[in-house]
Amino acid sequence: LHNEHLMADSKLDICSVVEGETSMEAGKKHFPQAFWTTFSGGLQNIDKVEDWGVLNAFKTIILWADNDKGGKEYFLKLAQQLNDVLDSEVKIVVLPRSLPPKWDLADKVDDDRVDIYSLFHNALPIDEYVSFNNLQRDINNNRYVFVKSSDDGYHDRLTKEIVREKVLNNLYFY
Repeated sequence: LHNEHLMADSKLDICSVVEGETSMEAGKKHFPQAFWTTFSGGLQNIDKVEDWGVLNAFKTIILWADNDKGGKEYFLKLAQQLNDVLDSEVKIVVLPRSLPPKWDLADKVDDDRVDIYSLFHNALPIDEYVSFNNLQRDINNNRYVFVKSSDDGYHDRLTKEIVREKVLNNLYFY
């Protein structure tokens, strides 16, 4: 991770992880109250980070992906993994659909009407982020509770809805 050697001594409570160095520099400019980092060599090297545990130096980790399917999927999986192994609260920035493809924090310009401050401060805790990408994780975290009296449905603790088994099978089908 970029600037990993500075993390342990940081006095900041928040660390934000982005996809590249230009986004990291933009993050430092717009949010000096947070420590900013990225991984070397782009998204394809995210799996080469050996020790995500250094992020435990911070109370909150905010992941901010670029506006593309690959980045969002990788960061969602990373957020779930970090949430499972770190003591820190892990959050993810939810980007509006109106952003152009590939948009990232470095693309922010003063008159573009993108409220990056709201996006940052309203990052969603990963435990509240509704996704259907990791059934085993959802089972381990007791996301679904079988409810016999509801025609054998499952209560989804995130969406607060009853879901039928057939629907669950379709949600997690790849």
